[in-house]
Amino acid sequence: MSVKPDEDLPVLNLGHTFANIPHHFCDSYKLKCFLACHPHHPPKHCNVVDFYPRSGYAGSLVIILGSGFPANRAENVVKVGTKHALVVAAEPNRLVVIASKGTKSGSVTEDPRINPKELTLTAAGADAGAPVTTKMLVVIAVPNDQTAVATIRQDIIDLFQNVSTYYSQVTYGKRTIQVKNAAIPFDVNNYDVMCACPFMPGLFIRGWGDMTSDQFPAQFPATTNPVGLIALSTSANWGRAAHETGHFIIEGPNVGIVEEDLYSADGVSPDEAVLRSLISWQGWYESSNILSLNWSRTVFTREVDVVAHGDVENTNPNQFHLVKIKIADGLHYFVEVRQRPLPSSTAIYDTNIPTPPSGAGVVITKVVDGVVNNNFRIRFLTLLQTDTSALTIGEEAINPARNLKISVVNDNVVDRPRVCRVRIEWNKAVTDNPSGLFDLRITPWDNGPNWETVDIWVDRPLFGTFDNQDAAGNPIGNGDAPAVGSVNHFEARIHNDGVIDATNVQVTHYAINPPGVSDNGTWTPLKTNTLPFIAANSFSISSVDWIPQVREHTCLKVEISPQVGEMVVRNNSAQENVFNFQPAASSIAEPVEFTVAIRNPLKQRTEILLSVYDVPRGYYVYFPVRSIWLDALAERKLDLLIIPTADFKSMPCRHANVKIVGLIPHMYTKPLIASHYIPSLVWPIGGVRAEVAVKNRSTIVLNSDIIPVRDSNDVVQVTGTVKPPLGNQRIRVDMTRPGQSVVVTEVATDKSGAFAALFALQDEVPVVKGIDMALMVNPTQAALTMYDF
Repeated sequence: MSVKPDEDLPVLNLGHTFANIPHHFCDSYKLKCFLACHPHHPPKHCNVVDFYPRSGYAGSLVIILGSGFPANRAENVVKVGTKHALVVAAEPNRLVVIASKGTKSGSVTEDPRINPKELTLTAAGADAGAPVTTKMLVVIAVPNDQTAVATIRQDIIDLFQNVSTYYSQVTYGKRTIQVKNAAIPFDVNNYDVMCACPFMPGLFIRGWGDMTSDQFPAQFPATTNPVGLIALSTSANWGRAAHETGHFIIEGPNVGIVEEDLYSADGVSPDEAVLRSLISWQGWYESSNILSLNWSRTVFTREVDVVAHGDVENTNPNQFHLVKIKIADGLHYFVEVRQRPLPSSTAIYDTNIPTPPSGAGVVITKVVDGVVNNNFRIRFLTLLQTDTSALTIGEEAINPARNLKISVVNDNVVDRPRVCRVRIEWNKAVTDNPSGLFDLRITPWDNGPNWETVDIWVDRPLFGTFDNQDAAGNPIGNGDAPAVGSVNHFEARIHNDGVIDATNVQVTHYAINPPGVSDNGTWTPLKTNTLPFIAANSFSISSVDWIPQVREHTCLKVEISPQVGEMVVRNNSAQENVFNFQPAASSIAEPVEFTVAIRNPLKQRTEILLSVYDVPRGYYVYFPVRSIWLDALAERKLDLLIIPTADFKSMPCRHANVKIVGLIPHMYTKPLIASHYIPSLVWPIGGVRAEVAVKNRSTIVLNSDIIPVRDSNDVVQVTGTVKPPLGNQRIRVDMTRPGQSVVVTEVATDKSGAFAALFALQDEVPVVKGIDMALMVNPTQAALTMYDF
């Protein structure tokens, strides 16, 4: 069976299979550049250009580059040396194979390779402490059928004057926005950023700031360097314009930040929705005004005086504008004081920030500045504190997994600019109290085979029903398989064992991607909830929204902040691996790639032994190592490949639960008695489970007509079919109402594969806007598929 040209089969990344693999073996763009540079004629048959690695053990994974490869892996015949290799994945220009265990050394003759040209992106907006000018071109676009108001040009000029003033004030003159309203024609190469302001009354345009000129080669054919592009409504306020400008000041036109910062929904006015806390990275504060700390596992306490941004930069050596705490690579906490300016002040920043009546307080932000390893659609700059107003005396922000607390001990050391004293502490011990009257707890995960806990689960739309549930409808296992790109509820059951009630229980939800063997503490907090009350000998549910961005295995974790007086504080944490993935269907199912992080939990270098087991017949599993040495608290990511080897109909086992377990060896070197040593042992440190299901390729055919149900004025139905005909498959159908609200319903197919989804109309909404999509929900026989209008 040949794969059709329009079929979208997965492309293996393999970025963690080899330590130093050349980029063009894993990067599709650089592969294209490499092949374009390599001189060869279009072949009548397959043409091999390069392969990696050049040497290895029998049974190693090999990546082959070239052209003319069939897209169906079953149609490729590959030999390494004289032995047939297992073809794992096929693309027109790349094959991934596993050499036979009987492969012996051989020779490969090829033309000299041409290295791909490396592309280096420079953040044009990045400062190094010296004043920098950003040249911005502003163009007002008025459609031919519209007549712009007479003052529009001056309004836009005034708006961007405020943008220039804002950046000049917050950077103490180190950043200048030079704005020009040019007449046509103009040379865009003379500018760093171009802002287009369309005059379109009645059409909502908030603003976009994540575009560059090289995305539109037809419109910008003559640009020599990428120019940042902004689209902004002529009715926007200056805060919105400053926000969109901030995309390019932080990263430059080559790499705009898309999802990044605090919006009004996070408790900050849109006028202040700019990347303020990132100014330390740009050199806008002198280094003497930034206190840098590194979180560690040792006990730490320090009180710091933090001063608000004033008209001039701080010169007191005992005060800091900013405290920057490095939690882990790519994760920092920033502590700063924000204060509204006096009405008589000329300052235009911080005029609308949410503060207590005093007009000032402490703001603690969480900044993700590296690779995001939490499979969560996050803003890269968010509040760590649960209160959306600035913190005052006695208030705090926490990270229970790292036993870290930042509290305000004095919110008015000096009035203006406001100086607040904060206490930063971590790893302060809270000990068990055997005489205590309450105990907060969450059930820990089992130590295999599934690494799950009964107290953590996922609930996706439709909320309240689960793929895996008991007879009473309660979730078991992961609950639901999470919906990528949609809001899922990440829920945890928090128990209070004891005879008195518990109050103000703080629960923090975390995620990490990929899940791994053992834990070295590199978790990203998603949100902290405060449960006001948990009755004695009862429980409450803590829930946060989780929007996974990719269909990748993820580990979820919940930490309960220990309280003084608890009987036991060692049972306040639990975690759960979430993985339920299906290979793309074809004649022979496509392989599943699963990235596993091997983490060293010790504060010393050690060897970690790895064991792969529970591989059923009909599958081939490739994992590149069986042991690995890691430095203290270090981690290394490796790719696990699970490869179905037979046609769907002849698969002896259509479900695989492959497990990897990590062990740390302990070697005894002192004899128990003369000439008698204690036998060596290994300590288990955790593991992961990869669940793979092979299923039928299927399609959904959805009728676009919305049909009123007979004898009912307030119910409509949408019909469709699944091909091939498969019965009892769950189908989710989404309908959008005129007010943009989305209604979701689930139905099951009959024996012929047909289904009908019913929707009840609201009294005030006589018509629906349309059906958005229909998709499979955890199908038992069919591969996941979707029909999207």
